[in-house]
Amino acid sequence: MKKYKVSEFSKWMGVSIKTLKHYEKFKILVPEKDEQTSYRYYNFTHGERILRSKGLTSLGISLNEISQYMNNKGMDEIVDILTRCEEELSREMDAIRLKRKRIHELKEQCTLFMEKPNTWMIATRKPCYFIKHVQDKAFVECEKMKNIVADLMKCVPHTMKLAYLPQKEIERNALDPIWGLGINGDTAEYLKLDVSEPVLFLKEEACFLYTYSQYATEISMEEIMAKVLEIMKKQGYTPAGDVLIEGGIDQYPNTKRVFQLLIWVPISKNQR
Repeated sequence: MKKYKVSEFSKWMGVSIKTLKHYEKFKILVPEKDEQTSYRYYNFTHGERILRSKGLTSLGISLNEISQYMNNKGMDEIVDILTRCEEELSREMDAIRLKRKRIHELKEQCTLFMEKPNTWMIATRKPCYFIKHVQDKAFVECEKMKNIVADLMKCVPHTMKLAYLPQKEIERNALDPIWGLGINGDTAEYLKLDVSEPVLFLKEEACFLYTYSQYATEISMEEIMAKVLEIMKKQGYTPAGDVLIEGGIDQYPNTKRVFQLLIWVPISKNQR
């Protein structure tokens, strides 16, 4: 069987000498050694082990596990390792699908602001979870809330900037919403987030949706909500549930901020 010096073998296999030494460290490769010259030699059988090792590392298996697989483990243990990798890959694929879904949602949002700014439509709001975070320009003091907010911040890009306005506040003409964070219901459930109190669940509802898009001025949220409710009234709609306000991506043409909001106001079935 033909033997190759380290530099030759490295070139034929397309791996660095450093990588070969790394494989030696884990006993994935055990080259022949000339006792007189101390030169190490490889053959094509070592090449097969490199090919198998690179294939397994590309599947997410560690070099330590590969070493055990090649030298010690039985077939049942190898199947266990591959099963674990299969499960991990499934989790990664689910995470990618969630990100793709979020990208699609953001594209839809941007399209609304481009094509239908400052207009209204009837649309279905997806179920979501909301937790208050800021009121009267100060963080709401609640230890459990802080932990939930921290978890939500780990879930970006799925976490949304939201504001919440209870129907009872609208009825007494108090239109200053509570700002906070939120996440779509199905995403929260998949990620196994803590959605117990003080988290609020807002079920799927038919809504009067207003796409607010204006240059940022001193106008307050109370004034924006009053404007939306007035438009609703003119169109023959009245609020039938708690309002959710979703912050848009916003734009900054010529360094001026364009303030964007999706304002979801539930309506009753007979108003549709």
